[in-house]
Amino acid sequence: MINFANPLSEYKYLKKDIDKAVFRTLKSNDYILGDEVKKFQINFSKKLKSRFCIATSNGTDALIIAIKSLNIKRNDKIIVPSHTATATVSAIIESGAIPIFADIKDDFNIDLDKISSKDLIEAKAIILVHLYGNPCEINKALILKRKYNIKIIEDCSQAHFAIYKKKYVGCYGDVSCFSFYPTKNLSALGDAGAIITNNEKIFQKCKILREYGWIKKNYSIVHGTNRRMDEIQASILNVKLKKISFFNNKRKDIAKFYLNNIYNKRIILPNKRIVDNSVFHLFVIRVPKRERKLIIDKFKSKNIQLGIHYFKANHQQKPYKQFYKNNLHKTNQLVKEIISIPIYPLLKIDQMKKIVNLLNKI
Repeated sequence: MINFANPLSEYKYLKKDIDKAVFRTLKSNDYILGDEVKKFQINFSKKLKSRFCIATSNGTDALIIAIKSLNIKRNDKIIVPSHTATATVSAIIESGAIPIFADIKDDFNIDLDKISSKDLIEAKAIILVHLYGNPCEINKALILKRKYNIKIIEDCSQAHFAIYKKKYVGCYGDVSCFSFYPTKNLSALGDAGAIITNNEKIFQKCKILREYGWIKKNYSIVHGTNRRMDEIQASILNVKLKKISFFNNKRKDIAKFYLNNIYNKRIILPNKRIVDNSVFHLFVIRVPKRERKLIIDKFKSKNIQLGIHYFKANHQQKPYKQFYKNNLHKTNQLVKEIISIPIYPLLKIDQMKKIVNLLNKI
């Protein structure tokens, strides 16, 4: 069976170092916001060249904290692409804000040119989702930020160490968020997330929102809750952070193999120009919508698991239909055509060839 994702393969590859780190943590007698979390916060922000990092319990909680740190209040509006993981929109609702759904371009990222002046005037923030590991047009967003006095939140959950204009994504927004879910480029073996910012006031607010609004133990100055990263997950991330460049380069190599060897004219591939900057959390192709299920079933019969990211856009889902007001023509089109094919660092060459050969024959 060729799995769509295989986090176990990374654990096996790093087993000796991960086991050592976990057992060291278990013996430490320091299990909440201890040395491993502190070490990860320092190392992650240093590698990204960001001033501050706050480790959180997961990526969704990172987004919730980030939104609240910008003083976004109940019923304030946030622009967000509808074509994103549910977590991005869930965090907006959970924070008490209201999503304004935006359309996407052929690269699956937000189409900033189609956002109306009315929406930009009404919104307090834009969430830039660097979907599938491919950076958004950040420079355009920064122009909108200055023109409309709007905050920028980067959702980098699928784009760990992707590059935009010689800097890592996450280093441009007012505040930026990451998920370390087990299938991410930089992954824990459970839930974990992080926030980065260069703004000290935002950092301090995020820090207290992460832990009950405390400025010291049992002394709250604002309402907060428990959104802390676990020490064991931090110890695993500290091991994997040392290998992130290696793993990302492996993903790029697999993407290049697909781009150079899939020649079926009925398949639309990602643009080759993204290779230098994307980190290919996912490799998403487009196929004729009436043939998608047939393709997925064919691969399943050959013991190859494919995915769809995402089968429905958020504005098409029951909890969020009420917020659907803009024309999302491109989103509505692409969600019917997309298929994600296997891509993870330790995918083997014979497995890649099998996937490519089958795609070319269909």
